[in-house]
Amino acid sequence: NMQKKDKVKRKKEKEVEMWKAKAEEYLLGWKRAKADFANYKKQEAERRGEVVKFANQDLILALLPVLDNFESAYKELSDDKQDDSWAKGIGYIKDQLEGVLHEMGAEEILAEGAVFDPELHEAVEKMKGKKKESHKVIEVIRKGYKLGDKIIRVARVKVG
Repeated sequence: NMQKKDKVKRKKEKEVEMWKAKAEEYLLGWKRAKADFANYKKQEAERRGEVVKFANQDLILALLPVLDNFESAYKELSDDKQDDSWAKGIGYIKDQLEGVLHEMGAEEILAEGAVFDPELHEAVEKMKGKKKESHKVIEVIRKGYKLGDKIIRVARVKVG
């Protein structure tokens, strides 16, 4: 009778150990699934952010020539016309457009005075200048822009 009780006790202990092992296995599986899901959510959020950022690229590229035209028109104003209220209004619209492009992530590539870099600049003219201006950007013909780390339009420049 005592032997029978020991056998039943050992059987129950084995069963408890088996269920503990199963519970541990399920818990580890659940923890892995939870971590995988958290990683998935993080990667999906990053991917969505990239999609939105670069979806703006086409719109930015479409708006840049408009900004170029505003800047060209503003440069052509004679000194006596720059204080004109109409010209000031056009200047505010240009500034507003620049602000919108900046909010969309567009960033101007600073070029004037920089050393010529073929990844950032397109040389449209080589100018005679001082020795110290050699291989430097003397004048920006058309501004360049980047979106994050990606160059979306190189700057057209005159180089010394």
